[in-house]
Amino acid sequence: MPDREPHTLVLNATGSGSLKQVSYTLDGAAKETGPVKMPWRQSLTVPADGKPHQWTLEITYSGASGHVEMYSVVDGKESVHTASGGSGNVTGSASIGGSVQG
Repeated sequence: MPDREPHTLVLNATGSGSLKQVSYTLDGAAKETGPVKMPWRQSLTVPADGKPHQWTLEITYSGASGHVEMYSVVDGKESVHTASGGSGNVTGSASIGGSVQG
């Protein structure tokens, strides 16, 4: 059986304004950070073990005059994508999630 390389999962949040809080999980292990300026990104390593690995990304934002985009990139390919919008000074939250086959 050939050696398998681990996968790289990069979580991204872009837009204007700042993020009050960023929470993300990989296989149930939660991490939090904030407040942070956008763009925000976090690279995670997913083991190449043939099993599905679940992840989530949740943001709380404020002062976003336009939109906030969240997306994941797995091994250089963009996958899950969402956008939250509004005009003026908006506050809100958004989340995305998915799985990566190890």
